[in-house]
Amino acid sequence: MKMQKHWYLGFIGFVGLYKIPLVISFFFSEGTLWDLASILWLLWFLYFFPEDEVEPKIQGG
Repeated sequence: MKMQKHWYLGFIGFVGLYKIPLVISFFFSEGTLWDLASILWLLWFLYFFPEDEVEPKIQGG
């Protein structure tokens, strides 16, 4: 396994940690749908997951 090409974009996910109180306020009927959409910032953390290397298939007989 190796890191993704743009792994550093995963740091943008830390904005999502800052937005968690807004998401929680939505569930206590104090926030709006835009506050719930703040959870999408956490998707940037997916860039930290390594990707699998694809092994080339050997053709022939």
